[in-house]
Order: sequence, then structure tokens, then C-alpha cells
Amino acid sequence: EYLLRVLRAFFTKIIACSPLVYGLIYKACHLFNIPFDKAVEFSTRSFATFYDISIIRRRPSLALLMMMATRLKEREKNRTFHKKATRCKEFYSLISSVPNVQWPRAATACRHAYWLAPIIVVSPHETSLQLLQHHGFDVPRGLSQLRCIKNTGAPRTQRLMDSILYLPISSRTDMSKSDFERLALALENAMLSMIDSTTEKPSLRHRMTNPIFYLVLMVLLWIFVPQILCRFIWFLEKAIQVFLLKLAFEITLTVFFANDYIKSSNCFAKYNPMLKGIFEKKQLPENEELLDEVSALNVKPVIPDETKHSLLITGATGFLGSCILHQLLYYTEFRASVERVVIICRPKRGISVEARVGELLGQDMFSFLTEEEKQHLIVVLEGDVSKPQAGLSTRDLNILKNDMKVQSIINCAASVRFSQRLDEAADANITSALHLHNLSRVLNAKFVQISTAFVHGALTGTRSSPLPESLFNFRAFDPSRIYKSMTGNQMYASFAMTSLKFPNTYTFSKCICEHLLLQQGRDNVVIIRPSIIGPSLCSPYEGWSGQKPSTIVAATCLYTKMPLSIWCFGKEKAPVVPVDVVARFVLVKSFRLSPHSSAGRTDNNCSYEKLLSTNEVREATVASTNKVPCGNIFNAAWNVESNSLSLFTWFDFATSVPHFGTVLGYFTRTTSYIGFLISTKILPAFNLSQKQFATFYFYTVQLPFSGSQKVLRFVGQKSLASRLSKIEAYLNLPVLFYPFINNGFYFSSELQAPEGMKGDQYMCSCITAAHRFLHDRSKKPLPKTSCVLVAGKNHKNPNSDLTWMLTQPRGNFLVRLIGYFFIKILRASCTSVTVDVESFSHAVKKSHSSKDEVNHIILAPTHRSFYDFILISFVAFSLPEMQIEIPHIAAADTFSDISFIGWIIEYANVFFLRRGHGFDPDLEKQIMKVKGNAGKTGACIEVFIEGARSRDRRFLQPKTGFLRCLALTGGNHIVIPICINYEKIPEQAVLTREAISGQNGQISTVGLMKWMKDTFLGEQNIGNIHIAANKPVVLNKRDKIDFLEIATEVQSRQKELMYVSNYHLKAAQQVLGLDIDVVSKALGKMGCKDWPVAFDADGVSTTFSTAEAWSITSQFSHLIADKLKKPAFWTEWMIGSTKPRNPVQNHEDEAVSIFVDAFEKLLHTADNAVAAAIEELNSHGICDLTLSHVIDIANRNHCSDSIPDALLVAATAPRLKTNHSKSEFKHMKHNLVDRTVENEYEELGMWGFHDSRFHVRPDKDGQPTVVMSGNRYAISGRNLRYLIPFIETETKIKIDVLRKSARDVVGLEIADCVLPKDKLDLIRKIVSKLSISPATRMRHGTGYSQEEAFNFRHGEKVRVPDVVVWPRNESEVTSLIDCSKEFSWNLIPHGGGTNVSQATKCPSINADPRPILSVDMTHMDKVLWINEEDGLVHVQAGITGLALIREMKRHGYTIGHEPDSLEFSTLGGWIATKASGMKRSKYGNIEDIVVDIRVASSIGSIWKGKEHSVGGSAGRESRGFDLLSCFLGSEGCLGIIVSAIIRIWPLPKVVQHEGILLPDLDAGIHFVRRISRLGPLAPASVRLLDNAHFRLGQALRENSSMTDSMLKLALKLLFPTFRSLSLMKMVCATMIFEGSADEVREQRRQVKEISTHCDGFWVGPQIGQSGYDLTFAIAYLRDFALSYDFLGDSFETFAPWSTLHLIIQETKKAIEEEHRQRRLPGKAFVGCRITQLYHNGACLYFYMFMYCGNISKASSIFSEIESVAREKILKHGGSISHHHGIGKVRSKYLMGMDSEGFRQGVLAIKAGLDPSNTFGAQNLFFAYPS
Repeated sequence: EYLLRVLRAFFTKIIACSPLVYGLIYKACHLFNIPFDKAVEFSTRSFATFYDISIIRRRPSLALLMMMATRLKEREKNRTFHKKATRCKEFYSLISSVPNVQWPRAATACRHAYWLAPIIVVSPHETSLQLLQHHGFDVPRGLSQLRCIKNTGAPRTQRLMDSILYLPISSRTDMSKSDFERLALALENAMLSMIDSTTEKPSLRHRMTNPIFYLVLMVLLWIFVPQILCRFIWFLEKAIQVFLLKLAFEITLTVFFANDYIKSSNCFAKYNPMLKGIFEKKQLPENEELLDEVSALNVKPVIPDETKHSLLITGATGFLGSCILHQLLYYTEFRASVERVVIICRPKRGISVEARVGELLGQDMFSFLTEEEKQHLIVVLEGDVSKPQAGLSTRDLNILKNDMKVQSIINCAASVRFSQRLDEAADANITSALHLHNLSRVLNAKFVQISTAFVHGALTGTRSSPLPESLFNFRAFDPSRIYKSMTGNQMYASFAMTSLKFPNTYTFSKCICEHLLLQQGRDNVVIIRPSIIGPSLCSPYEGWSGQKPSTIVAATCLYTKMPLSIWCFGKEKAPVVPVDVVARFVLVKSFRLSPHSSAGRTDNNCSYEKLLSTNEVREATVASTNKVPCGNIFNAAWNVESNSLSLFTWFDFATSVPHFGTVLGYFTRTTSYIGFLISTKILPAFNLSQKQFATFYFYTVQLPFSGSQKVLRFVGQKSLASRLSKIEAYLNLPVLFYPFINNGFYFSSELQAPEGMKGDQYMCSCITAAHRFLHDRSKKPLPKTSCVLVAGKNHKNPNSDLTWMLTQPRGNFLVRLIGYFFIKILRASCTSVTVDVESFSHAVKKSHSSKDEVNHIILAPTHRSFYDFILISFVAFSLPEMQIEIPHIAAADTFSDISFIGWIIEYANVFFLRRGHGFDPDLEKQIMKVKGNAGKTGACIEVFIEGARSRDRRFLQPKTGFLRCLALTGGNHIVIPICINYEKIPEQAVLTREAISGQNGQISTVGLMKWMKDTFLGEQNIGNIHIAANKPVVLNKRDKIDFLEIATEVQSRQKELMYVSNYHLKAAQQVLGLDIDVVSKALGKMGCKDWPVAFDADGVSTTFSTAEAWSITSQFSHLIADKLKKPAFWTEWMIGSTKPRNPVQNHEDEAVSIFVDAFEKLLHTADNAVAAAIEELNSHGICDLTLSHVIDIANRNHCSDSIPDALLVAATAPRLKTNHSKSEFKHMKHNLVDRTVENEYEELGMWGFHDSRFHVRPDKDGQPTVVMSGNRYAISGRNLRYLIPFIETETKIKIDVLRKSARDVVGLEIADCVLPKDKLDLIRKIVSKLSISPATRMRHGTGYSQEEAFNFRHGEKVRVPDVVVWPRNESEVTSLIDCSKEFSWNLIPHGGGTNVSQATKCPSINADPRPILSVDMTHMDKVLWINEEDGLVHVQAGITGLALIREMKRHGYTIGHEPDSLEFSTLGGWIATKASGMKRSKYGNIEDIVVDIRVASSIGSIWKGKEHSVGGSAGRESRGFDLLSCFLGSEGCLGIIVSAIIRIWPLPKVVQHEGILLPDLDAGIHFVRRISRLGPLAPASVRLLDNAHFRLGQALRENSSMTDSMLKLALKLLFPTFRSLSLMKMVCATMIFEGSADEVREQRRQVKEISTHCDGFWVGPQIGQSGYDLTFAIAYLRDFALSYDFLGDSFETFAPWSTLHLIIQETKKAIEEEHRQRRLPGKAFVGCRITQLYHNGACLYFYMFMYCGNISKASSIFSEIESVAREKILKHGGSISHHHGIGKVRSKYLMGMDSEGFRQGVLAIKAGLDPSNTFGAQNLFFAYPS
């Protein structure tokens, strides 16, 4: 990271100093739409210190000034800025001729000048003074505004900034033009007056424009640039090599030593709760009981009389002294015998003795004393133990002698510095003790001396011969002489210390002191020899270690704070004894051993001065001390008979400290590995002596450290050097501690460690005590330290994420890669991720409790988010010290089907299981494999007991299948309940929608990639995550196991781990309407825990929708389930189980009562709303209710948004019938009925070809997907898995795919043919084909309107033709007409039967009782002739569009007319309905294509002009009425069109499709309106799909591939237009370009210009072509939807441009409002597209779609809603129809639309052409002939 920082600084400097480079960077940013300001900000973000910023800003180049200009560009719309700019420009024009004045002139770079209007002058100071003094203008200098940060290092910039004056014209609005002129004149006069006195120099601008300057610059660049580049490349190569070496070194450490590092110690995993206890300061009763087991610590005194005495203590403010004082006052056995406690203390650092002792007594450890008791019991005397009589004043000494009966003097005062000089050690540890001993003899008191157990020189003892409780044998050396030498020239003392092999002056001086004290007075002296004193075991609380670190705690602090201070640890037991054990032992010996009488005392003259001068005494001392053991010496250390488990080794200590230090963030894992490797493996292998280690340590640590201090002082960093010097005092601890941590010591002592004491636990107490000291020194608020921060924005990783990933001890490559990305995701999306490591310690202890059996760890977390799959593994990966292996995750098999992601997670310890399928043999095999690979260590498996994610955070019914498989595979299983607490769930909004709709969405690679993109862009913030575990549940293999009980027990323990933050409280406050304090108190009373305060952050928004707020609140519903008076189903719903446990009884509390009442009130409101909705629906005749329908009506009736939809769902579900399970879908079978008709390719009652149908089939996951059968269309065979979810989402209706067969086609109830046999025979003689089959008659009697399709599905009784005939030529048609006139038959022409206006529907028997013949023209399908020169073709009218197109294409031509129904519709039908095609823009509508027609009518054949010869046509002529105009749109009411002459065009040489996305409908309408103005340059076809229609098209696409997803992501990153498009707003235009290459090129250019102006984004020909391909397939959707009770239909209109947008809006609004008013289920889907463009308007094509499954008369209601929409269209200027025609459906709108005269004229034409009404279809006006 340092290398990257250096490189970034280097490139930033280049950019800042080079305008050329700056310009290139600026243009590149603009090209790729990267905000330049943000790029500059990012490049300097890491330079946090002022020093770094000053380096960059020292020379404000064009780049930095232009950044200001860029920011000001964003304010161009600000009026104030424009006014400022205008004033500045006006003034600059006035001073253009003033000499020696410069101002910004560049058009693009001067905008920053309008901020303060700067000018540059030669003499700024004089100019400013003159303008102020003589003219009254305040013109400040640059130093008062902008200035250089430093005055050195940038002389040119300094001169520039010093020359700037700021004119007062930018901000002053009261300056008039005359003021401007006066200021300009004053400035000119000031400059002219200084011309003579100032030597003009070339200006900065002049120097910069001098050609010589550029010449010199080019030469310098030519000389130096190659060298600089070579140097830079060399430096870059070396930097890369160093980086790679560093990575290689870290990887090597991880590969070879990480496993040993983890396995070396499990103390952190077992005893991390001490991290929390060290701050809670709790006294543990169990530890107190342990000390009571030690007989030597019996606190019962043996003083014979009841007289109270006083006790004098020195060193009471120290570590041991303060603990002795606490024990003395805490235990009643001691306190009952003490009247006063006298403390001798000296002032220190200006603090009086009273203040020092007062500070001591003010600590928590003395809180058990009242202030009165402290004043009564404690007597503080000022003194100095290094002086005779302890430096007491005469008054104080008399008080001690006369007023206080001092029984004992306990001397705790000493200096424990191992590196003291001999004279200092003698003064501190010997002289003071001798003075106090003399004082004890004066006071006739017992003297208790605190010595050390290490007074035996180099002797360490053995298990068979431990170190005795006797004086050390000095052999030939004299202790008195040694003492004298220590205070003198020190030669003799030094020789003795070296010869006797004492490791330091402290132990040496203590040994000398023991000898001298016993020589002075043996009888009243008690010597206590503690070993290394560690933190307390129980009193005042576990882990107490005083006010500053000492002994082992100091060593831990140094090892933790400076891990590279080299240590060398052996494997011997550590001779560490708790301080409270020593203190209690001292007091017991002080009280049990009574002082001797005065007869036993020596003479007062035998002082220590006398010892220094009397040889006789010295000789006696040598003789006595070297021969006589003393019974008053006691070793305060654990004896050799102590249980080894009660002690710990130095090796354990060395391996445990890195574990704690790494987790707590004191050093990185790399440093931990290095320290572990050196201190426990490398150095111990050399078996160095203390001298050798000291030499090694000096050269590797101390010398570089001291050298660093000198270098820092030399460079002026004295503050940093002084901070390092404070550490230097502790730096030599590894050398001083070396003999103690590399030798095994064995002591003879009365203290035997209790059996229940755990050595490793006490070792952790020492480590956590050091952590408390280090944390206190950091001056930060104490966190709840059992919670470790592992990720998130608040997590500061000391290393780079790459290094962190590579140095983790566990995990394969994929696990590490996932961890690398996941920590970045968490940092981008979370404030903090914390782990309660204490809660996991129970499981670790449980797993290590049995060494004989294999224990398998089963991690059972709650399941609320897809984060859960990775979080637990991430915790195990990032905190390996918890001793939990990275688990094998049991995931649902749906994840295995996710492209790419499924493959990754499969190789990242994930195995898949099938849920909801009962016993799974594959699962058992997978579990056996996992257990087999784990071996004796046991497997670690993660499984979600609840199965699926909880959509609303409630606890779900636990599953038992996985637990059964575990039991079957054998072994012991420790199930750890884990609760993952979220503030905001990552997919919270999605899950809330799923909870309401009951539809579970599918995770896809595309969705994950999009979510990750949003996360890294900072659009996701979910706040805090906290992970905690509860006590494990044991699952063993036995005969009878209640798996449900075990699963319920696991879940109940998960429920105990609910944590509440302010985020949750605000959500509950919003839902329940309670005060937040009441909510907080109630949840606390019911068992919820407060979120860890130290990591609580407000980084997540607390603005919720009602649904989200309820989802957050419902996670607490199980807490109050037993307190409700509501029906039982509410309790089951809240608990998440049908077998609830007996709830724990809570104490009555007012806040809880208020909370429960508010919750119950909400449930009651939901119950009432649902009941009212059901009653209302029943009253509207809707009985077959659906869940969504009831909820929709409940929401409509309940106007407020106070009832969450999820609660309405819960209240509604019990009242409705149970729906089919979705898992049954894959077993569904389809029984289709054969409904083929005469033409063998159509299917009765359905659109299109019988082999092309949409079907629902199960995909490979068992999920329903839509597939179109056949192979006729591009969409055929594709898995359209998004279609059903789209329909469900848009209509708010859940599709039951099992109900299709119930809505199959049943046909129509029809009457028999009324024509007798003779008449049928007559007809057979006339035409070549006749049919009276029911299916054929039904097909010809109906079209494709929604009413007709609905009737087919419900078996409605309708009238159909009696006979269907197929003429083959015009003569047969004419004969049929003549026969019909004769026998009064009704003829209805029939083409393709694709009409949607009921044009071919037979009139009712009442309206026309005549027999009806359907004349099917499809056998008249011949091309009669082609005239290629004239571009004409004569065709029979029964030819279908598809056949005609193919025939013309065979000849190299196109007809240019392609309606959506061209596969089935006929030429005659097009003319009869006045049709329009998709390529109208190029070829026109049918009226533009048809030249002439022939009609067979009841008055004979009709044509205009001469009877057509081959290739002949009159063309256009002005000759009266036009036959074509009369029959266009006649809809079969005037005659039968038998043939037509139409235009043809050569096939276009180039046909190209294109798709364009536009931001919204407004932009889309503007786009197509401009296209309509292009005329001949317009594309052949232009269609605009609104957003609803566009999304429908997207739902009809096949599953998106990974490539498509990556392409979309790249498009959004690279193209700003695409990035600005919103899926819920964008519209799509599809186009077809036809013509020559030049024509198409020009068309595309024109369209490109228009689309650019409309912010369009071209998405390629594939999108455009797929849009047109869907045109033909989409017609099949209506039949598919009707199979599942959805009614749909389309209707079109022409709308003028002026009201087109209004018509779209109002039509959609009218349909939605009418749907809502009728209380219909779900929501209506309404889409619109623009299909044909005109100069004055466009054709609008509406699609309406709604659910009708539980509605009576659904078709009639649908038609009524469509009528409302049609009326709205007509109201706003739309037409009744654009190309569908009128038929019978829309004929009612004709009444009153046209004039009566027009209507009568049309009826007159009808009467003239068909006097006998032979063509009685009754369409148009003829539906109402009267």
C-alpha cells in the first residue's frame, strides 16, 4: 500500500504541474463521463496530513485552479454568480489599457476569477495603500485571501500570490457604472504614478510566452526525460520485486507456520470472556472458594487477647501494598483485630501524601468502605523509608509510640527495577528495610519484609530438591561487606554478584537484605519471598493488576505493543503467583506469628551504620547466617506438589499472547507469525545463555531503536523521539526476564495450588490485564470487549486486504478469494460487523471436553439474508483463534444452478441439499464424506434450522430432516445456536415484498452482480451486524430422539440472542405508535439485549415504509405471543411453531403491558379490516376469494397506512382455503383436447397454429417456466421463466399453475343446421366445398374478441352459421349470391377470421331469422397476373398475407403491407376492414396500396372502368365516384370482394433492424413525433413501446446469461446515457430501415441525430428484431392467460399529437380507477405502444389485462371497463378505431358521432347495392338498420 501511495503521489504531482497532462486527463474524464472533481479528490484522499497536502498545494497550478472553475460551472444557473461575472467582465474591459495590470483572459479558465475579481500588479502594497488613502477603495492584498501554505520551496508561486490584489466589485451590488469608471481611473493613476519609481520587469505572462523559454524547455526535456523515465522504470521494477518478495514471504509463513500457530493454543477460544470481565471488575465466588481450599491461606488469626492493634504498611500505593491493604480491610477476620492502619507515604511529583492515599482509596476496589470508615481506619503519615526512623517527624513518631499499638510493620516498599545500579538497589531495597526494622524495634512490633523467591543466585531447584525456605549461602562472601561495597566503590559487590550468578541487582539486593535483617534481629522478623507476582485470582476482582503494569503484565504489554521486541520463551512452568494469594499469605503470617518480648531484642545501637563499620559483627553475621536456617522465612510460591494443570508454561504464554493480540488488533497476523516463530522455535533451538541473548538482543533491537531516536532528533522530530524514549525503559525486559522464562524453578512452600485452579485460565487473566492497561492508555471509551469488530466501515485493517487474505491460517484459494471480496462488500455496505467471541467459548469448551470421542460442531445460525451463507464462514476465516473450523455449508440445491456463483460456492466448502422432499440419501452420503475428511478433529457444518429465509424476520417452523441425517451418520454433535442480528437486512425491501405476495424470489448471478455494483457505488448501507452464539445443544446417537424438540430447543436459544438498536426501536415506534423509551424498556424487560454501544452507529436511514417497519418489528413477535388474548393462530404465527414451548413467566411491568396492548390493538385492527373486506367482496358477488384480493380491498377500505400488508396476509390466510403446494407442480400433467378444424393448422377457440402454444412446464429446478411449443417463431422453445413472475408482480395475483385444465376450451352450445338436405345439395352444386360440422361452424361464427374467446372457455350459447362454403372463383360467388337472394339466405363473408370486432359474429335469431351461410374465401388464393413494369399485381381476395408475401418474394417483390395478423388474415379482409400495416411509413396503409377491386354483390359483379385485362389498370383518374372508397371498410355488408389490383415494390436491398432506449415516455413521444416529420427519410416501421409494454417484452426473454449481465454492467459504466436510464421509466423504440444502402445510411443518420437530442441509447439490431418477432408470438399470450383466468384484449385508436400523451395517461388512469371501483382482484395491467406514425398524430395500441378467476360475468365486466376506456379516448380527440374496424363491438359509438345525413346516405348506398340485405352481417351502421 505504501508503494501505491508513493506512485499516486508521483502521478498526482505530474498532473498538478503539467497543464498538458492535466488537459489530457481532463478530456479523458469527460470522454468516459467520470467527474473530474471526484477524480482529483480521490487522487489526494489518502494524503491526510497537512504536510502531505501542503506539498501538493505549494504550487497552485492550472490543474487546481481549473478544478475551482469546474465547480463553479455547476453554479452557472445561479443568478448571483451571473451578476458577479457580468460586473467583472465590465470592469476588466475598462482597465484593458491600464499599464502593469494583468487579469485572467482565457475564455475557459477565467471563471474562477469572478469569485473575487483578482488582478496582478507590480507593487501591490503601494497600490493598495494609494487606492485606500487617496480614492477610498479597500483593495486587499493576496495574503488576506489566498496565500501560499509555506514561504519557501515555491518562489514563483510566492511572487505570483504576493502580486495579487482583489478588487471590491464581485460581491458589492451597490456599485454603479460611474463607480466602476472611478475605480478604473484611480487604478490607472496609481499605476502611472509608480512607473518612474519602478523598473518594469517582464511580466509572468510575458516570460511564459517567450519563445526562448519554450526552446530551453524542449532542450531540457530532450536531455532529462529519457533518464527520468529510465530511473522511474527501474524504481518501478524494484518496487514490484519488493512487493512480490513481501507476498512470497507472507505466503511462506502462512503455508509452513500458520497451522502450528493455530494449534499451539486454544486459550483465546476458551477464555476470551475474561476480556469482558476485566472491565466489569467482578469478584468471582468460585475463585474465592479455590483460595479457601489452601490451608496456608486460612484467615483465622491466632492472637490470644482481644485487644485491637494497629498495623503499619509501607509501599501501600504499590501493586502488592495496595492489595495487602485491600485484603486487610476486606476480610472481617483481619479487620476485627485491627484498630488503625498506618500508611507511611511520601509526596510525589508535587502530590501530597493525603492526595496520593485518597486517590488510592477512591478506587473501585475500596468501594466497600464508607467515607467514615476510611477516615476512622486509615492514618496517613508523611515519611521517607530511605531515612532513619522512616523519615517521620517527631510528632508522628510519638503518636506511633504512645497512641497506637503497632503490632506489625509490613514493608512493601522496594524498587523492582532489575537494571538498577548497585548503589541505587542498596538504597531502595536494603537501607530502607534496615531503617524500618529499627523502627519496629522501637515500636516493639513484628517486622514483615517482602523479599523475592529468586534470592538463590543461579539455583533453580529441582522437583526432588526444591529451593528451601532458608537464607542463601554466600560461601566466602560477607553480606555486610557486600552491602558496604554496594554503597561504596561496588567492586567487591560486583565480584560477589557475578560469582554467585545473580541475574540482576534486584534479587541480589534482596538476598543481602535478608541476611542483614536477621543479623539485626532474628526474633521479630518475618520474611516473605514471593515469586513473580501476577494479577489477582479473585480479590479485589479477577485480573486486577494495580495502577501500572509490572512483572508479567509489563512483559505482556511490551510483547503486545511491540511484537518485534524479540523474546525467547522456554517450555518450563511459569513461577507466577497471584497477587491476592501473596497478600493474603503475608497477612496470615503477620497475624499468626506473634512478636517476641523485649528480652529477645538486640541493642538499639546495633544499627545498619554499625554493620558497615564493625568487623566483629560482620564475622558473626557470616558465621550465623551461613550455618543457621531461619524459621521465619516463607516462600510465597506454588510448591512442587502443585498440580501441573494449575500452572502454565512460558510456551503457552508465548503462543496465547499473539492470539489475543491479533484479535484485539495490536498487530497483524504476519507480525504474529514472525513473533511466534522467533520466540518459540528459532531462538529456543539455539539454547542461548543470558549473555549471548543480551548481545543478540542489543544488536537486533536496542541498537536500531536508539539509532532511530538519534535520527529523529537530528531531523527535528523531537516529540516522536521523546515518545520512543518512554518505551526504552521497558525495552530491555526480554533480557531481564530471560533467566526467569527459560529456567524451571521449584520451591519449597506451604502454598499448594488448588486442584480446581486452571493454569491456562490464569495465564489469560495476565494477558487480559495487559490489554486493560493498553486500552486505558489509549484514552478511548472502553468497549464491550467481548465483541470483536471484524469488518465494516469502522473496521480498520492494519494491512491491505490482500495481505489479510493471504495470511489467514485457514481456507483454500476460493475461500480466501471469497473472504477478500466479502470484506470489501462489508466495508462498503455495513457500518460494523461484530462478533461476541465470548458466546462461542462455551461451544469450544464443550467440544474439547471429551478427548476420547469425536465431536462434530454444527453451526445453526438464524436465516434472514443471503449474507448468512457467508457471514459465519467469514467469521471462522477471519477469527481462526476462536478454534472453529471454516464450516461446510448445507445450502439449498437452488444455489447449485446459479451460473458461475454455484460453481464457486461448491468448491468453497458448500454442499447442496433438497428441501421439502423427505429423506434424502444423497445428503447422508455427503455428510458422511464431510465427517470422513475431518477425521478425529471432527467436522464443522453450518445448517439453517429454519430452512428458508424468513421474509419478515419472524422465526419459522424449524426443520428436522438434517438433524435426522446427522444422527444416522453417527458421532456426537454439538449444535451451536447462533443469532445473526441485522439492523437493516441487505435485501430488506425485496423480502418485504415477498412476504406480502407470498412469492419467493430466486437469486441469480445477474441480481447478485447488480447488487454488488450498487454496494460498491455506496448505494447500500445496512448499518450494523452483530453475531452471537448461545450454549450448545448436544445431539448424540441414541435409540429415541425427539428431533423436533431438539430443533425447537436450538431455536429457543437463538431467540434469547435478540439484540436491539436504535434502528429497531424507531421501526417499532412507527408501527405501534409508542414512545421510543417505552419500546426500549419493554423489549429489555422481555429479554432483548442492547446493541454493543461501542460500535453503535447511525449510518443507516431510519425512514421506513409501513411494510418495512413491520418487518423489523415482527422479529420481536415471539416475545409477546404468550401474552395475547387473540385466537390461537396468532400465537402460532408469532412463535413460528405449531408446538410452542411453555413461555418463561415475566414480571409484570407497565412498559411491557403498554407494548403488548399496542401490538394486540394492531392485530385487532387487521382482523377487523380483513373481515370487512371479505364481507364487502361477498356483497359484490365475489365468493371464490384470493389472498391478494382480500388484502387489496382491505387496504382500499383502510385509508391510513397503519396496517402492514404482511399482517393482513397473516390475518387473511386462516380464513381462506389452502392453495396447492408449489412443489406439486413438477408432477402436473396436461390433458389437451383435439380441437383442429377444417384447415388442419388452426385450433378451435384459440389464436394461431395448433402446434404453437404457450405451456407451463417445470424447469430443472422444479420451478414453473413458460415455453412456447413448435418452431415457427424465434421465441419457440425458449424457457421464459420471467413471464409468470412478471404477470404476478404486475397484477398482484398469484398464478396457480395447477388449475389450467379447469379452464380449458369447452366449445359453444350451438343449434343444428336449419337448411334441409335439398338446399345443401343445391349449394354443393354451386361451390366446390361445404361443411356443416359443429367445429367448423363455431370457428366461422366467431372471431378473436375477448368476449368470443371467453364464451368458448365457458360454453356459452351463441348463434353460428348454418353452413360454411368455400367458393373457388368469382362465378361460384356470383351463383351463391343469386341463390341466396332466391331463398332468402344471409351471407357473411369470411377471410382469415382474425377480426377482434365481432364482424363475423352471426346476428341473433331475433334480429335475423334467415339461415346464415359463411362464405370462406380462402380457396380463392391465386395470383392472376403480375405487371412488373407498372408495379401492379392482380390477386384473388382470399389469399392470406403470408402466402401473398411469399409469392411476391419469389418474384423479387414486396407488397409493403404487413399487419400483425398477416399469417391468417386475407387481402379481402384487409380491404373490408381498412387495415394498416407496420410499414405504413414507407408503403402506406391498405388504401394506399390497393389500386382497384372487383366485388360480387346482390346486384351483380361490380368494377370500375373496363373489365381488367392482364396487366391493365386505369391508374389514377378524376372521374367521379370511386368504387374503392365505397368498399374500403365495408366489413362485408355491401358485397364480397373477390379480387384486387395492388401495388408492389422491388425487395429492398438492405433491411436493418434497430432498437433505441429512451429515458421516459415524454422523450419517446418527442422522438417519434420528430421521426414522423422526416417524410421519405423515415424508417419503414417505427414502434414505441411504453414502459409497461417494454417490461412485458423483457419478461418474454430467455434467462439472462452471465455475458449479458457483464455487458449491461459495462454499458452502464462506459456510457452516461445508458446509466441514466431507469428500468421503471424507460421506453423502447424499434425500427426497420429498408431501401438501398445509401437510403438506409441516410435514414440512420437522421434518426441518430434525433435520438441524440432525445437522450436515446441505441441497443442494437438484436433488440429491434426481437421486438418485431414478438409481434406475431404475443397474440398467443391471450389464450395462455385465459387458461389461468386472466382476461386480456387490445384496442387501438388514432390520436393527434396534441393530445396523444394525455390520451395515454387518461386511458390508463380510467381503466385502473374503474378496476378499483369495481373491487376487482389484483391490479389491471395496461400497456400501450405507438405503431403507425402520421404527420398529425399516431396510432395507439392499448393492451389491457386483468384477473377474472373469481368474478361472475367477468367478460361483461371486462367489456364495460373497455367501454369506459374507449369513451375516455373519444373525449380527448381519439378515433373510434384506427385499423381494427367497427364490427358489432364498436357500432354503438357511431350513433351520434356522425351527422344523420351521413348515416342516411350510407344506408341508402346499402339499399342500392344490396336491396335484399343478402349481406346481413349487421356491422357498422347496419347493426341498427332502423
